[in-house]
Amino acid sequence: MSCKRAILLGATLLIVTVAGCQPAARLGVSGTVELDGAPLADGTISFRPQPGTEGPSGGSPITAGEYLVEAEKGLVPGAYLVEIQGWRKTGRQTKTMTGHVVDEIEHIVPVRYNDQTELTADISRDTPTEFDFQLTSD
Repeated sequence: MSCKRAILLGATLLIVTVAGCQPAARLGVSGTVELDGAPLADGTISFRPQPGTEGPSGGSPITAGEYLVEAEKGLVPGAYLVEIQGWRKTGRQTKTMTGHVVDEIEHIVPVRYNDQTELTADISRDTPTEFDFQLTSD
């Protein structure tokens, strides 16, 4: 085998090997969140990869019932647990440990949607990456 041909073969194998080791491209994810039929005004949504999904967690604020995880910070294909937190102002104010006065908030999304979540999402390149969640406070 000529030296030139050996170098070309080696370069081709290197490109194939490196391409095979690249992490999967991330996908943007979006959707809506309702609580008792109304858009969730303020909150967060988090996607946690499940065993077998090789990827980072991702998430986004929820504003007026909508969320968007941009592709550059998105999710790789796989199975995820979804955690949703939501809150509202009580109309009262409270002091922090540092002495600042802040609006008091209360959590309004049941634990079955966050700390003990029942929600899942399967992210795939072959299906839409829009997930809408209708939650109930019962």
